[in-house]
Amino acid sequence: MTKEKLNLSSLYEHLVHKEQIHFDKVVWCKLSISKHRFILWQAMLGHLLTRDNLLRCHIQLETCLCPVCELDQKSHDHLFFKCPFSQQVLCEVQTSLGLQLWPFSYSEWQVWMEGRPKGLLQKISAALLAASVYYIWTNRNWGIFEAYSCSALKLKSPDSLGSGSL
Repeated sequence: MTKEKLNLSSLYEHLVHKEQIHFDKVVWCKLSISKHRFILWQAMLGHLLTRDNLLRCHIQLETCLCPVCELDQKSHDHLFFKCPFSQQVLCEVQTSLGLQLWPFSYSEWQVWMEGRPKGLLQKISAALLAASVYYIWTNRNWGIFEAYSCSALKLKSPDSLGSGSL
């Protein structure tokens, strides 16, 4: 009989075995602005305070509908993939670049993030992804707190973003 030391971290890993997704290189890409990185990180972890997350915390809301399109319950999947505003923003970004950058579901997005960035083009696409997520989230906040929501075409115009306050 061999004696082995009990390793608590190994035991924990064995019992909890959670699939890890590695998207840190995309999120913390040096070409991205810090506030864009932080919101992308929160979005990737599913920690943004979307209405479905607030309901899980037993916080009562007047409505569960998306404040931007008012068509569906707001969740990470809806906000970044199903909302017509988000689809229009992403379409504009992809059209401008001539690239297909964006998966079409939250789970595909997390897996897609693992493989990036390697070269300069991937780093630029990661920075654009972070900026897109940030502006989609900011537009959602405008819809809730300012009762105002931009169109995707307005976000595309540099003059519409003000004096760099975003």
